[in-house]
Amino acid sequence: MQRLRQRRRNSPQPVFVSRIWIVVLSARPITKGSNPNFDVIVRNTAFRNRPADLRWDGTGIGVQFRGNHCGTSNPPGLCH
Repeated sequence: MQRLRQRRRNSPQPVFVSRIWIVVLSARPITKGSNPNFDVIVRNTAFRNRPADLRWDGTGIGVQFRGNHCGTSNPPGLCH
């Protein structure tokens, strides 16, 4: 999770804002790990991320996306 540090107007104290995006990728090309086989990605919320709130590289078998609330996904159709 990436944390962004912002300051409120007229306040010396920083405010921490979390930016969350959902990413499902194969670990094979990076670490010689495995594909996301039979993973179920369920009930997550992510908005206002670029290039997408939810990103899946299409690897693995049996990967399911259920009840994820987001504005954009790559591939399209994974947000509800």
